[in-house]
Amino acid sequence: FIGRRTGYTSQRVVIRTPIILVPSCTIMRIQTLTTIRPISILIGLLCKRCYAATNVLLLGDSMASFMGKTLESFCSDVQVKNAGIGGTTADEWAEATAEIISECADTSFDIVYISVGGNDLLSSDCTISSAALVKKIESAVENIVLNVAPGASTYVLTGYCLPHAPEDEVSGCSEPSDYNALSFAFSTMQSNGIEVEGSGSNIEIINSSNVCGGSSISFSNEMYFQDPIHLNSKGYCKVFTQETVQNALSCSDSGDVLDCNTIDFEIYGLESNCALGTRPSPTPPVPTPTPPVPTIPTAPVSAPTTDTSCSDSTLRFRTMNGLGTKVVWRDCTWVNNKPYRCNNEGITSHCPVTCNGCDTCQDSEARFKLVKDGRRIARNCDWVATKKTAIRCGYEGVAETCRDTCDACTEEDEGRDNNIFE
Repeated sequence: FIGRRTGYTSQRVVIRTPIILVPSCTIMRIQTLTTIRPISILIGLLCKRCYAATNVLLLGDSMASFMGKTLESFCSDVQVKNAGIGGTTADEWAEATAEIISECADTSFDIVYISVGGNDLLSSDCTISSAALVKKIESAVENIVLNVAPGASTYVLTGYCLPHAPEDEVSGCSEPSDYNALSFAFSTMQSNGIEVEGSGSNIEIINSSNVCGGSSISFSNEMYFQDPIHLNSKGYCKVFTQETVQNALSCSDSGDVLDCNTIDFEIYGLESNCALGTRPSPTPPVPTPTPPVPTIPTAPVSAPTTDTSCSDSTLRFRTMNGLGTKVVWRDCTWVNNKPYRCNNEGITSHCPVTCNGCDTCQDSEARFKLVKDGRRIARNCDWVATKKTAIRCGYEGVAETCRDTCDACTEEDEGRDNNIFE
């Protein structure tokens, strides 16, 4: 210790010791110094980063939400709050408000990590152009910077590792080159930058599409993934230990060198997601090794039912988008792509096979769209039961949607317990 605390009056302090050694910080060479503050305050200001953790907020889709708090293992001296919402798009984040993070503790954030654009590509069956993706991502970033989480010094986007396999073999995203638009979009933004007028914040963009071993002609290495598109801890390590990412996140240099291929810890902190008004904390697909079990149970995996009377509805149903900000219409294929969606209200009754809900004969609780007299209308099973039931059950898709009303159940279905979480 090179000085003692003095009063707050103006004075001259001469430091004769030429070297100040500050643990976990910088070696500083000082000959003489004139100050009007105590020497202890001076050292605190010079080494503020040594003592104050960097508060990082994670926003966006499942690249963020499935991370939990694992970033804390790859970036020294950070404290993470995760408000990512799996399945959300850039379009949805472009409409979000600050209410979405109102439960993320009473704290300000130094850095905001943003993951958007991946679901916009997938929902287009990989047909969207890179220019269109850039516009969507830029709109989301602008809204996050100005309205959702304003005031951070830096906003960071890393993009995505190329998947290790197609998520859906029959979609338009079946080849590595189908993901080029997303990679090109991040390369374009990395080169051109994003400026949000009036924010004064720094926006760092890094294209990580090839970090996990993928390219335009080959998918990524499977060892970095827990399913075709979601990273495991090794994959997050590959993304966040990049030097450019470490610098963007202001990670302290701990001196440790991580070998991402040999780390063996599981993703943690999934139960701490603080986004307001979202579905239950997202449950990632089961990786190897098995990830921690979230606090909110999800539908167990079981063998497909042998009851031929039970099937998923083919009709699109009404639900809320991932942010809970607007009504969208989806089908059971959409649910099957992300099984945790079975936790959303009414979905198990509409997609009983996907959500393991065939044990009970019941009508769909959702409002759905059907074709009647050549035009598409929105109705529910109460409408089917009101009158002309036999006729209405004959409309395409209605019988398997309103199984109870349309007598489409077997006797074995009657009276069974519908609690799928036990």
